[in-house]
Amino acid sequence: MSNCYLCCCQITEDNKSAEHIVSNALGGNKKSYDLLCRKCNNATGVLEDELCKPLMFFISALKVRRERGKIPNFSASTGSGKKVYIKSGFQVSKATEFKKINESEFILSAPDIEAARKNLVKLKERYPNIDIEKILADAQEKDEYLDDVIHFSCTLNDQAQRAIAKIILNYALYEKIEINNMKEYVDYINGIGNNNFLEMYNGRTPYFFNDDIISVVSIIGSQKEGKIIGYLQLFNIYKFYIVLNDCYQGEDFNSPYFFFTDGCIDDILTNIKVFEEDICVIWNTDNLKRDINKVIRKIRERQIENERNRIISKVFEKMKIKFPQEEYPYFTKEMINYLSNEVAVGLTKFMIHLRGKRNSTLR
Repeated sequence: MSNCYLCCCQITEDNKSAEHIVSNALGGNKKSYDLLCRKCNNATGVLEDELCKPLMFFISALKVRRERGKIPNFSASTGSGKKVYIKSGFQVSKATEFKKINESEFILSAPDIEAARKNLVKLKERYPNIDIEKILADAQEKDEYLDDVIHFSCTLNDQAQRAIAKIILNYALYEKIEINNMKEYVDYINGIGNNNFLEMYNGRTPYFFNDDIISVVSIIGSQKEGKIIGYLQLFNIYKFYIVLNDCYQGEDFNSPYFFFTDGCIDDILTNIKVFEEDICVIWNTDNLKRDINKVIRKIRERQIENERNRIISKVFEKMKIKFPQEEYPYFTKEMINYLSNEVAVGLTKFMIHLRGKRNSTLR
């Protein structure tokens, strides 16, 4: 039997709990039943929620995999103050709009059929004579591109930073690492102590491969520095470390857990010597902006490719209706002309929209 490291109670069959080393919302799937009791696991869940909130843009845009459930939609605001909804893959849709024309007519604009049906059901309470199925059947689908800037915050508050400390400590204990100053870390996670140990790192990342986006928590032993360092990297952007042991005399070691990467884990390169060079780096906001902009540009490239594929897929769906297979078993010249024209129109509209926009960057 082990003890909960936050409250020191003995973990039993009655109070044991599956603690994710890294929140599953961030892509973590490693679990331990030996770290936290159920009460402490539940109580510190709010910390992980506060960490995930400012990261929702990246979680959604990069389609971080979860064990169960979809990435939830979240709302954001445009530069003009309009509300929009963000779906997995950073698909942006306008909020539902209702405009009353007169006592018997109204205009309903919704992001999709499901949202339209949900709002029509509510409207039927006020307008009992409306025919929901007929309205949906007659609804016009329209592609629109957002001509506005979307604002989102990446600020990590105190609770989010406590979650970061908890992730590093979780992994260190999971890896059976000998830790100094354990009480100081536990007090901070419990919200009763000060943060005198969690540092933001802005040096060269120790884990990289080309422009792959990587999230990793790692324990690094440095013989030269005489330290064991707990390191957390979130989507190549946020990088934090804790000196877990400052009297280490063993060999160099590196124990990473990659919980998100858009490339192959086998291709990731490691350079743990960076901590020997930059262990006392000063936080530099320019470096943080640079890292965020790199990730945003890569996300933007993905969105462009996804939109191209969506346009082509949609044209093929329209072709199935216009040219049913039983009547057109083979491709005809008419079908080829229709396909090329429709794809050209869709892509042209999309590219015109892109040319009118500057690259998304953080300012």
